[in-house]
This record gives sequence, C-alpha cells and structure tokens, in this order.
Amino acid sequence: MLALVTAVAVASCGGTGSVDPTVSVSVDPTTLTGTVQFWDTSGPQQAAVLRKLVADFERAYPRVKVAYSAVPAAAAQPRFKAAAENGTAPDVLRAEAAWTTEFASQGYLQPLDQTPLGKDTDEYLKMALASNEYQGQQFGVPEGVSAPAMLCNAAVLRKAGAQVPTTWGDLPAQAAKTRAVGAQFLYGPVDGYFTIPYLYSQGGDLLDTQDKTVQVNDPPAVAGFQTALDLMADGSVVTPVGADPSATQQQLFQAGRLACVISGPTTVAGLVAAGVLKGHPEDLTVAKIPNGNHTGSSPVGGSNYVVYAGSKVKDATYAFIEFINSQRAQERLGNEAGLLPSRQSAYPKITNRFVRDWKPVMDAATEHPWIPEWSQLLVSMDQQWRKMYLGQVGAQQGADSMAQAWLVFLPKDYVDETSPDSEGEGGATETG
Repeated sequence: MLALVTAVAVASCGGTGSVDPTVSVSVDPTTLTGTVQFWDTSGPQQAAVLRKLVADFERAYPRVKVAYSAVPAAAAQPRFKAAAENGTAPDVLRAEAAWTTEFASQGYLQPLDQTPLGKDTDEYLKMALASNEYQGQQFGVPEGVSAPAMLCNAAVLRKAGAQVPTTWGDLPAQAAKTRAVGAQFLYGPVDGYFTIPYLYSQGGDLLDTQDKTVQVNDPPAVAGFQTALDLMADGSVVTPVGADPSATQQQLFQAGRLACVISGPTTVAGLVAAGVLKGHPEDLTVAKIPNGNHTGSSPVGGSNYVVYAGSKVKDATYAFIEFINSQRAQERLGNEAGLLPSRQSAYPKITNRFVRDWKPVMDAATEHPWIPEWSQLLVSMDQQWRKMYLGQVGAQQGADSMAQAWLVFLPKDYVDETSPDSEGEGGATETG
C-alpha cells in the first residue's frame, strides 16, 4: 500500500538534521533504493536551494542517495549528449527548455506520459509544459519559466530624469538624458537570441511550424533587425563590442555606466550582487519589452527536468523529481532564488518581488518554436547578427542568409518564400 508521508512526519526531531516540513513525500520511502545521478545547471543562488532540497530528499528516502553535480549551463548540452552516447548520462538533468525536444529526437530521454511525472500536468503553465512535448509524448517536466525583460537601474534614471520607454520610438529621448549624466541607456543585442524581442515588437517571427515556412527574413522580422540597427546608428543603444559582449554589458551596468539591459530572471542575482546595485536591490526595476508596431514581447524560455532513457533507477528518479519540483519546493525556489515557477499553484505564496514584477513580462511573452533544431537556428542568427551590427551586411541580406542556412538542417518540407536565392524545398546551400 502506497503511503503518503509528509516530510515533517519523517523527521524525528527539529533542528538542522530534520527534513524540511514544506516538502511532501508521495511515495513510501521503504520501497526505493539506489543512487540517482543529478546534473544541476542552475546558477549559484538556485543551486544553494536545490542542494538543501537534495538533502531533504535523502532524509525522507534514506535508502536513496543523490549524486549531485553542478554543471555549467554553457557546457551541459554537449556534455550530456556525449554522456548519453556513451551510456553514462545522469539519471536527471536540469535542462534548458530548448534542449528537451532536441534530446528527445535523439532518443536520449525517457517518455514520461505513463509515469508519475505524467500525471496532473494541467497544474503547469501551458507555456512551460509545451517545451516538454515532442511527437505527442511528454519528455520532461517544467521547473521554471523565463523571458527577457528590460531591467533598469532606477537610481541612474532618477539622476537623469529619464523613464523606462514604452516604445522604441521613446528610447532616443531617454537615452539623451542618461548620456547627459555619463551613462548610456541600453546595450545592443549581445547575440542573435536577444534580437528576437525586437523582431516580435515589429510583428516578426522566426518560423511558421504549421505552414512550414521560414519567416526570419519576412518584412516584419527584417524591420525588427532594422529597429535595433537604427537605434545603434543614432547612439541611443550601444553597439556590442569585443569577444564577449554579454560580459561587457554586465560590467557597464554594474559600474552605473549603463541604465538598462535586456536580460532574463536568472541574471538578477548577479546584477545586484556587485557594483552600484550591491545593497540596493530595490533600485533594479523590471519592465516588459518596448512596443514597436506591435506589442513588445520576448521569447519564452525556462528549464525542465528530464530523465535519461538509460537510467537504471527510474522509480527513484521519478520520486526525486516529484520531490524537488513539488509546489512547495517551487515556492521555496521562487522566494529564495527568484525562480519563476512552472506550477500555477506556487504563485499565491511567492513574496519575492522580482518574481511578481516579472508577471507582465511573462503575460506578454511569445512561445518560440519548440523544435529539435532550435540550437542550430541560433548559431546562424549569432553569425549574421554580428555581421549586421558590424556593418558587413544589411538587415535584409543578413536575414536572407539566416533563412538559407536554416533550410540546410530543417526538415525538407520547410520553404523560404522571401529570399531571392531560395530554390524551394531542399534547394538551399549553407551561406553561414
């Protein structure tokens, strides 16, 4: 008979050795044994909370051990692929949402529909659950959601008498005010991914997965690229420089020389941990992307827990994910680490103001195509966006090159109806 044991009932006494009473155990702890390998790709603040949840789980399930490894997100995707190919992948991976369909298409992940993790999925935000679905099956459970927002240093804006712009057209006037007090207003997109909010705000998109058409070089998308280029050309937005524009952007912001950045919720801890905002997190404000011809929007992202198809301890793995991804665990992660929970039921007890302030951003966010080729799309976006802002190609030429590069690896029924070089299905050549 399956016992429903609360964590507080498992704890024999209080103090540091007791199980966290905010997390429930939903499986009889005596039925499971083994060691669960867990790769955690979260940042330092969230990882600290997850390590506590791991310890709570081990106390609740004394016959199950968790081998916890912190793996940098930038290295985890290729590392997991290599391990899966060699049969040595971890039982559980905290995966970026965009990796899930790719790993599923390669046969690396366990389908979860008929497991405990496939139950009660209506509890999750639809935008969070969508990234876990591939060819009619569920291959992960969502941990958190995200989308880039405009993050601003309110102290810089107050000093300059400037405001957060509601439209791209408003931005030049605000940038003139911040320049007068020694700060640039906004840094340009540091890579191809961060051009997407500009595209969405002008009514553009990347792909139409229903009609199987490439849209990144359609007029609305090109207008989005051009919006970013025009703002850089007139000095309202800083043109990216150097080999690591993202690091440069953060350094300028932390030095008080940049009023705003467009970034996701996982960067908040770093932005307020050093520099002019250290000790003044109340001065970091969150706003949605400015409007263009359409409502400002940014792409939905997030993180999922996925199970390696070759795991030898699947039952223990399912129980572990249930534990660290429960409503109460997400409440804790939201309040202590700023996670934007995937569970709708977690939000009423969230007091972290950054999570609350992100709601308008998520309400306006747009789901990008959850396709296995997503990472490959970004490679050519990065390449062509860099050529655009360096003045090597114009917006239309760069976007056409993106489209042609995508047709090389997208399914053969995709077509590009805009590029003059398009030869239709299967007729593209790699243009970089």
